[in-house]
Amino acid sequence: MLSIAKLHHLSLARNVRIIQIFSFFIFLGLLWSLLYQPFQIIVIAGVMAFFTILYAVPVFSERRSLRGLPGLKIFVIAFVVTAVTILMPLALYELSFSRDVVLELFQRFCLILAVILPFEIRDLRYDMAQLGTMPQLLGVSATKFLGGILLGFALLPEFLKEETEMDYVLSLLIVILIIAGFLKRSSIRQSQYFASFWVEAIPVYWLIILLILQKLF
Repeated sequence: MLSIAKLHHLSLARNVRIIQIFSFFIFLGLLWSLLYQPFQIIVIAGVMAFFTILYAVPVFSERRSLRGLPGLKIFVIAFVVTAVTILMPLALYELSFSRDVVLELFQRFCLILAVILPFEIRDLRYDMAQLGTMPQLLGVSATKFLGGILLGFALLPEFLKEETEMDYVLSLLIVILIIAGFLKRSSIRQSQYFASFWVEAIPVYWLIILLILQKLF
């Protein structure tokens, strides 16, 4: 099964060597940019890098990383993405940690979990049983239902915040509807670019939608 999984992931990126070289130069650029970052940004980036290493490298046993611990994979991904996209900008602009920030953290965490689910459904054919992914534990239909609940949890906090803007609320609502559509269409045998391109591009859709709405309001 492991060999099948490797072949599957190689089919998504045939020029693996090119990607590795490109990633190496990106890493060098990252190290150079750290020289110009505030200390708090470096600390947060370091902590998130630590979790990323634990996710990829088997440190708990010879074959177990955080990714290999049953049911934990998507929560680690959601935690890291949430922290990078909210805590780092918060630290960079020296903003206070408020009630709205807590709501935003919860909101983003739920949203990222929902976005990951189409990938989990796609990989159901290839993931080892001991990974304990949501589709493995719940089935495809129940996983989609869970995604709908998560999207509801992602939308609700926006109406509980002390400060919010109409353009952002509308952009969030549209993006949630887009994610819901992708969840509904997700299947074990999906097209090659369904998750790897269209679902992966959700942040790009969100940015474009937000920029358009900012022009309108």
